[in-house]
Amino acid sequence: MAFDNPSITAAGRKWGDGHVTLMKAYDDGTDQGLEFVSFGDGGGVTTDLGHAASFHLRIGHFENGDIPNEEQFYSIRGWPPGPLTNRPPPPPILLRLAQGSTGVGCSADFAGIGVSNITLQLWNGATLVSQKTHISAALGTPLATLSTLPTILGCPGLGVLSLSHTNPFTVYSGLDCPTTGCVGTELRLVPELPSGQSGPAVFTELQCRVSEGLDLLFYGLQRTLACSPGPLNVTRTTTGISLDWTGDTFRLQGAEILAGPWYDLGVTSPANLPASSNLRLFRLICD
Repeated sequence: MAFDNPSITAAGRKWGDGHVTLMKAYDDGTDQGLEFVSFGDGGGVTTDLGHAASFHLRIGHFENGDIPNEEQFYSIRGWPPGPLTNRPPPPPILLRLAQGSTGVGCSADFAGIGVSNITLQLWNGATLVSQKTHISAALGTPLATLSTLPTILGCPGLGVLSLSHTNPFTVYSGLDCPTTGCVGTELRLVPELPSGQSGPAVFTELQCRVSEGLDLLFYGLQRTLACSPGPLNVTRTTTGISLDWTGDTFRLQGAEILAGPWYDLGVTSPANLPASSNLRLFRLICD
């Protein structure tokens, strides 16, 4: 059975693409998530993050080591500060995790936000274990080699990438460590931004592409929204009501009762509704 642009809702977000990918949603309390299996290279999923100032996502791995040279390729899109009206698509930050015989190679590309070098930091809880600055970042050259795949991917803000694990892991290369490596719980990739330039303040999209046969679970998605709704002005007109607001990141929703369902009414202010409309409740969201 063929589907055009298949999608599924999990963890409060709509996940799309589905190209050579089987998707399955879970609804188990706090572990709501999405499992997906790729049946060809380039299979994976994409989700809209809304307008998130930061986010983190837990990753479950079901592979058993029988897939050689497995890769995870992430694209995270976001805008720097400023108005969002009439902007081109936000540039991506790219991350590649490649499983090899000596560990997991981690590489990244921040060229989309105008950055060529990064600072690499290894943290063990709240303690900085090791740090190395002015590292050239490119997808073809690993920044570090890890003992295991991360189980948490995050962006704490301004273009910083965070790769964490629930248990301590070892960084074998990329930092000034002993021959046995450095041990920590979080690896941070901090872009070295040019003077006067800011990193992404709003993250809008997360995309993941994986090798054929990989079976992953994304769950526990947490976001901090980048905006707080302001006043919504309602004015009676000769034909109905007009609703207006300020800000580029908001969209208007309406409902007949507080419990919903809530309907999207658009992102352009003002919104004009006829007197015959059954909607009586309205709200602004930037999700």
